[in-house]
Amino acid sequence: MNWHRVVLAFCSLLLSGSTSFGAEIKLISMHYSADRFAPHIRFEGPVVAGDNEKLVQLIERYIECDTDDLPVEGGNCGVISLNSPGGNYREGLMLANTLRQFSIASVVQAGDYCYSACAFAFLGGSGYSTQISVGTYVDRMVEPAATLGFHAPYIAADSLDTLVAEFGMEEVLGSTRDEIALMIQELVSWNVDKQVLAYIVSMGPDQTYDVVLGEDFYLTRSQLPPAPVSFWNSDKEDRVRNACIYLLAHHFSRLPSGFDEIFDMPFLENFAKDSNGQMLSGYQLDHANPLQLSYCGLPTAQLKQTDELDIALYNGPGVTGAVTPLLSMFSRNSGWSTLGLGGSATQRIFQRDAMTQAFTNPTQVIDGSVLLFTYYLQQRRFATLNELGEIESNLPLPATDLSMQVIDQSAYSRILQRDNLSIIEQVGSPLLFNMGKSEFPTMNMKFTHQSISETGFIFAGKYPNSGAKFAWVGLLNDYSSLIRIEEIAPDGSDDFTSLYQIACSYSFAGVQLKCAN
Repeated sequence: MNWHRVVLAFCSLLLSGSTSFGAEIKLISMHYSADRFAPHIRFEGPVVAGDNEKLVQLIERYIECDTDDLPVEGGNCGVISLNSPGGNYREGLMLANTLRQFSIASVVQAGDYCYSACAFAFLGGSGYSTQISVGTYVDRMVEPAATLGFHAPYIAADSLDTLVAEFGMEEVLGSTRDEIALMIQELVSWNVDKQVLAYIVSMGPDQTYDVVLGEDFYLTRSQLPPAPVSFWNSDKEDRVRNACIYLLAHHFSRLPSGFDEIFDMPFLENFAKDSNGQMLSGYQLDHANPLQLSYCGLPTAQLKQTDELDIALYNGPGVTGAVTPLLSMFSRNSGWSTLGLGGSATQRIFQRDAMTQAFTNPTQVIDGSVLLFTYYLQQRRFATLNELGEIESNLPLPATDLSMQVIDQSAYSRILQRDNLSIIEQVGSPLLFNMGKSEFPTMNMKFTHQSISETGFIFAGKYPNSGAKFAWVGLLNDYSSLIRIEEIAPDGSDDFTSLYQIACSYSFAGVQLKCAN
């Protein structure tokens, strides 16, 4: 458990409204990363009443996504990055429900912080799979050097006298109890481990429970962003040790840190075999007994790999000579990872891609190879490096001679409008082009036109629900650009002339679509 004393600029005021300006909520790009190839929404600033409505309006304006069209292997309609000191607690819960409703993943990026009401919004980060046994699943990530902090709702000291004078002490105290009860209920419903609750409730107004240790990720069901396990722990035996600690914590409903201090037994290779005849390696926890927990380990053949790991607690050998698993963890670089079985995907430890946080030490701050990770993550977000190995911040934007209104602009993207058409440009490394080239054809869309070459592509059609026309363009040179041209209000026609006119007008680093006159 990790407590921090902090000075919070904003708090969750009970029985009073916030007078602060709301957060800036904006669309950054249509593609967050190669691992979450979905629109990127940025939430920055205090959480105040009305922020949820602003978020819903932005989603409905720019993101057309039906969760039933997401792939079996899981996906998102968007990703929201959060940077907020907190604020209106109930608004934070509304934001969480919106993220769950629209299958939007949440992330706190390196250097950002997300406290109190923002942390509750973060809990709503979700994905969706059309696989019947999965459906909605938790998808919330915290990067190293980011801060996610929880604390209970409280009344600011300078507001207490005013509230008591207006409402009376009994009502103020009753409201406080109601808010804390609601917080506990919500934390449980968002699959936060019950062992965290007592800590959060007992903290003072200048304390937060921050997610920085390996144990904190486990207790809040938060994930590390997709990256090789070796970034966090390059020692294969230590990875197994840490995973065994989390399995023991889950099995006995205790804090992982309680096992870290006593887990000092030697690593054993080929200590037993399972029912499939596979030899197992790991740790002997107690005397070998077929009726009780005796071992924790994984198939010896998996020691040299990190893409598929099956680690379990085992009873001792039975009459057949094989050990029996009691509780298992399956981690897959590509696919579903889970610790334990049963229950809905939102109420157990279950996620898409590798469960890398389960291989970190529960009592140590998760920083991994921070510099290496930062470059890796930026490259997965389509950043490019110059000759000095530095991330380039000024990439050329695609050019067009058509008149357009600039709605918004960031370092790597620009939102434009021309009549009834929205145009969103994004630039990045060649990975951006290659992802669009491979991902767009797999979407549940009926394209009326598609053309692909080595340096360009176009996919055009109509969204199945709204009937809005779209044309998605990719251009590749040393860098790449994706341009999404979409109808704002569907006119009901099959005329793509205006969309093709815009698509064919674009050039990027000397590359254009080969359009017929």
